[in-house]
Amino acid sequence: MSKLSVVVIHYHLRPGGVTRVIERAVESLNDKVDLLVLSGEATDSSKIHSSIIRTFQPLAYSNHAVQDADKVVAELRAFVRDQLGRDPDIWHIHNHALGKNS
Repeated sequence: MSKLSVVVIHYHLRPGGVTRVIERAVESLNDKVDLLVLSGEATDSSKIHSSIIRTFQPLAYSNHAVQDADKVVAELRAFVRDQLGRDPDIWHIHNHALGKNS
């Protein structure tokens, strides 16, 4: 039986609180799950192993309204399928409703 697949999403992985929370989650999950971490911007400062981090630019902070959210969601799902080879079992999205990013 294959492991659960988990995608963790946040707009950035800059140093700070949320990135530390994500780092601890990654550490605790270790190799118990197939894990992918998505960020809207590239990072080299995170303690998360770079082999599981991918940049998905539409997640980056923006002041512009999303023109076609359905299209972005479809692209995100396709991107994740391409990376994991399947749909994830769990989507873990940090701070999705703060209103800081369209």
